Amino acid sequence: MKTPTFEEILETGIVAKKESKLNQILARNNNCKIYIGGSENDLIDYPYRLSPCDRVTERIRNAATDLMIDSTINDPDITNESVLEKAIEHSAQWVIPKDYWGEIDATHESLVEFKQMADEAGFAGNVIYPLQPPHDEHYLRYEEFYSKASFLALGGVKQESAEEQIEAAKTLRETVGNDVWIHGLGMGCSRLLIDEIWENPNLLDSIDTSTFERVPSRGKVADGDWIQHDIVSPKGELVGALNAIRSERMVYEANYQLTKFYREALEADNEEAKTEPALREESQTALNSDWAQAVTANTDTEGGKAEANEA
Repeated sequence: MKTPTFEEILETGIVAKKESKLNQILARNNNCKIYIGGSENDLIDYPYRLSPCDRVTERIRNAATDLMIDSTINDPDITNESVLEKAIEHSAQWVIPKDYWGEIDATHESLVEFKQMADEAGFAGNVIYPLQPPHDEHYLRYEEFYSKASFLALGGVKQESAEEQIEAAKTLRETVGNDVWIHGLGMGCSRLLIDEIWENPNLLDSIDTSTFERVPSRGKVADGDWIQHDIVSPKGELVGALNAIRSERMVYEANYQLTKFYREALEADNEEAKTEPALREESQTALNSDWAQAVTANTDTEGGKAEANEA
């Protein structure tokens, strides 16, 4: 028997099989591309990352096959120039210009400035223009500019509830149509949002959330309904590796919930839950009937014996 090469062992080993299955999950999620937001843990094995321009590192760049660089909206010292510089330095696929929370006009002026700078610099990636709420008003006020954009972002909704985020996304989608890519900035992760994206695949083309990386670092985990629970988390210099595993589990589960594999299994479980009460009632009815027949037969037999004795 021929001894397998090292490359063949790697290709057929457990790690390769696991990676293949995880890649299938990402490939089958055609509803919404999910980015880990604010990503700083390079030990997480996940290809889609969003990193603020003041925290992006070469390690994060190398850990991501698809990198989005954000402008760090809350930092007044961050400029369009610094955002573009980092995007070019790290060959980012996506970049989000400097915006101003809740300020439509100031944000628009910044986006116009960034476009000019990116064009002059020959930036090869994609520019996503973040709109501020009310997003339809922002778009329509400067429609001549945004109607030429292929990529927009739903900005200023990080602190809103899932219901409000969904309504904002629906309104913007109705305004711009289905041909424009819409990214949800800082959307968090909730069962309501995941289910809405599944039911309405045109709602958002991509989202980012720091939930997957932030939750484990705070000694918590999230279950399949995205409810967070406290855990006793170990400490020490290698704990980042354990947190990375927890982050991977959550982000891949979010992707999995947007595949037909999960939805078909969920539908089967729901159907089984519907039929179980009826089956239990039918079984109980049959059991009662059998018991009644047994009692009747027993009574008849005992009566027969009594008559025979009397005779």
